[in-house]
Amino acid sequence: MDRIEDKVVSELREQTKKLLKFKSWVNQLTFTALSKIPHDELLKERQGTFKSILQTQNHIYVVDHIFQSHLTSVSHPYSKRYTDEVPTLSDLQKSQREIDEWYIEYTNILTEEELLCEINFNYVVSGKKDTMSRNDILHHLVTHNCYHNGHLRDMMYHLPFETDPLTTDYNVFLNMLKEKI
Repeated sequence: MDRIEDKVVSELREQTKKLLKFKSWVNQLTFTALSKIPHDELLKERQGTFKSILQTQNHIYVVDHIFQSHLTSVSHPYSKRYTDEVPTLSDLQKSQREIDEWYIEYTNILTEEELLCEINFNYVVSGKKDTMSRNDILHHLVTHNCYHNGHLRDMMYHLPFETDPLTTDYNVFLNMLKEKI
């Protein structure tokens, strides 16, 4: 790579790390809000693909874990995009925090070539083969997280009592980073 390409890839990695930190921040805020909701409401069946607040959050974690396995060429135990037995909120929060930290550290150690390297994998449910760069996988996880956090917010807004309003927009995260400087 020439100097311009090196700079672009380096900036790409920094942007990817920032997005993964954003994802982690959103998850921390979400778990804080979920911890204030009665357990029976977290498990109550609702409209949506994953049927409950906690199962939707579990799905986010499971997909993160599946793609971690793809990135490291290690097998995973999943045949679905969720688990039949829903973990407790505290166990799920601990697992999500650990995997969020793993993704940030993983991105720190990738070389530019590794970041752009294509990974072959099969989707869990369909078995369909696909290829994505590591960077595209990492970006997919950020957008996947945001997508399902929107579902979580919607379910929370329909609870029979008020919950903490969550503002998890990217610009709010960026402003928070500026304030820390």
